[in-house]
Amino acid sequence: MGLCLAMIGLGYYVAGLLASIVKRASDSKWYPDDLNKGALEYYMFLLAGLMLINVAVFLLLAVRYRYADRAHQRTPVNNEGSEVEGSQSSGAPSSLFYSDDAHRPLMSNMFCDIRNFGP
Repeated sequence: MGLCLAMIGLGYYVAGLLASIVKRASDSKWYPDDLNKGALEYYMFLLAGLMLINVAVFLLLAVRYRYADRAHQRTPVNNEGSEVEGSQSSGAPSSLFYSDDAHRPLMSNMFCDIRNFGP
Protein backbone atom coordinates (compact mmCIF):
# COMPACT_ATOMS: atom_id res chain seq x y z
CA MET A 1 0.00 0.00 0.00
CA GLY A 2 2.87 2.33 0.79
CA LEU A 3 4.47 1.74 -2.61
CA CYS A 4 1.15 2.42 -4.30
CA LEU A 5 0.73 5.73 -2.51
CA ALA A 6 4.33 6.66 -3.26
CA MET A 7 3.77 6.04 -6.98
CA ILE A 8 0.58 8.12 -6.93
CA GLY A 9 2.47 10.95 -5.20
CA LEU A 10 5.30 10.68 -7.73
CA GLY A 11 2.72 10.90 -10.52
CA TYR A 12 1.35 14.12 -9.05
CA TYR A 13 4.86 15.61 -8.92
CA VAL A 14 5.55 14.62 -12.54
CA ALA A 15 2.20 16.13 -13.64
CA GLY A 16 3.02 19.37 -11.83
CA LEU A 17 6.49 19.43 -13.33
CA LEU A 18 5.09 18.89 -16.83
CA ALA A 19 2.53 21.66 -16.32
CA SER A 20 5.19 24.13 -15.17
CA ILE A 21 7.52 23.19 -18.06
CA VAL A 22 4.71 23.73 -20.59
CA LYS A 23 3.70 26.98 -18.94
CA ARG A 24 7.24 28.38 -19.07
CA ALA A 25 8.03 27.07 -22.56
CA SER A 26 4.86 28.55 -24.07
CA ASP A 27 4.99 31.86 -22.16
CA SER A 28 1.72 30.93 -20.40
CA LYS A 29 -0.16 30.63 -23.70
CA TRP A 30 -0.86 26.89 -23.56
CA TYR A 31 -1.47 26.69 -19.80
CA PRO A 32 -2.47 30.20 -18.66
CA ASP A 33 -3.40 31.43 -15.19
CA ASP A 34 -6.87 32.30 -16.50
CA LEU A 35 -8.03 29.20 -18.36
CA ASN A 36 -10.53 31.25 -20.43
CA LYS A 37 -7.68 33.21 -22.04
CA GLY A 38 -5.44 30.54 -23.41
CA ALA A 39 -5.06 27.58 -25.71
CA LEU A 40 -5.45 24.80 -23.16
CA GLU A 41 -6.37 22.39 -25.95
CA TYR A 42 -2.73 22.40 -27.08
CA TYR A 43 -1.71 21.16 -23.64
CA MET A 44 -4.36 18.43 -23.87
CA PHE A 45 -3.08 17.43 -27.32
CA LEU A 46 0.42 17.22 -25.83
CA LEU A 47 -0.89 14.91 -23.09
CA ALA A 48 -2.71 12.79 -25.70
CA GLY A 49 0.52 12.52 -27.72
CA LEU A 50 2.44 11.39 -24.65
CA MET A 51 -0.24 8.76 -23.98
CA LEU A 52 -0.01 7.52 -27.58
CA ILE A 53 3.75 7.17 -27.21
CA ASN A 54 3.15 5.24 -23.98
CA VAL A 55 0.69 2.87 -25.71
CA ALA A 56 3.09 2.36 -28.64
CA VAL A 57 5.96 1.45 -26.29
CA PHE A 58 3.67 -0.89 -24.34
CA LEU A 59 2.52 -2.64 -27.53
CA LEU A 60 6.09 -2.96 -28.76
CA LEU A 61 7.18 -4.57 -25.49
CA ALA A 62 4.06 -6.76 -25.31
CA VAL A 63 4.60 -8.12 -28.81
CA ARG A 64 8.28 -8.84 -28.18
CA TYR A 65 7.66 -10.53 -24.79
CA ARG A 66 8.42 -14.25 -24.64
CA TYR A 67 7.38 -16.55 -21.83
CA ALA A 68 10.10 -18.13 -19.74
CA ASP A 69 11.14 -21.67 -20.56
CA ARG A 70 9.67 -24.26 -18.19
CA ALA A 71 13.13 -25.67 -17.57
CA HIS A 72 14.14 -22.42 -15.84
CA GLN A 73 11.21 -22.34 -13.42
CA ARG A 74 11.72 -22.91 -9.71
CA THR A 75 11.46 -26.44 -8.39
CA PRO A 76 8.49 -26.97 -6.07
CA VAL A 77 9.17 -28.18 -2.55
CA ASN A 78 6.85 -29.96 -0.13
CA ASN A 79 6.11 -28.88 3.44
CA GLU A 80 9.26 -30.59 4.77
CA GLY A 81 11.48 -28.57 2.42
CA SER A 82 12.56 -31.45 0.17
CA GLU A 83 12.23 -31.21 -3.59
CA VAL A 84 9.36 -33.00 -5.29
CA GLU A 85 10.43 -35.25 -8.15
CA GLY A 86 8.73 -35.12 -11.54
CA SER A 87 6.80 -31.95 -10.79
CA GLN A 88 7.57 -30.05 -13.98
CA SER A 89 4.05 -30.68 -15.27
CA SER A 90 1.30 -28.17 -14.63
CA GLY A 91 -0.77 -30.83 -12.83
CA ALA A 92 1.29 -30.68 -9.62
CA PRO A 93 -0.79 -31.14 -6.45
CA SER A 94 -2.05 -27.96 -4.85
CA SER A 95 -0.44 -28.89 -1.49
CA LEU A 96 3.00 -27.97 -2.84
CA PHE A 97 4.58 -24.63 -2.04
CA TYR A 98 7.24 -22.91 -4.11
CA SER A 99 10.41 -21.77 -2.40
CA ASP A 100 9.49 -18.11 -2.83
CA ASP A 101 5.98 -18.55 -1.41
CA ALA A 102 6.75 -16.35 1.60
CA HIS A 103 7.14 -13.35 -0.72
CA ARG A 104 3.92 -13.81 -2.66
CA PRO A 105 1.71 -11.78 -0.28
CA LEU A 106 4.17 -8.89 -0.60
CA MET A 107 4.08 -9.07 -4.38
CA SER A 108 0.29 -9.32 -4.52
CA ASN A 109 -0.11 -6.18 -2.39
CA MET A 110 2.59 -4.19 -4.18
CA PHE A 111 0.15 -2.64 -6.62
CA CYS A 112 -3.01 -1.02 -5.39
CA ASP A 113 -6.54 -1.06 -6.67
CA ILE A 114 -7.98 2.39 -7.26
CA ARG A 115 -11.34 1.15 -5.90
CA ASN A 116 -9.76 1.07 -2.43
CA PHE A 117 -9.67 4.88 -2.34
CA GLY A 118 -12.59 7.12 -1.65
CA PRO A 119 -15.53 7.20 0.74
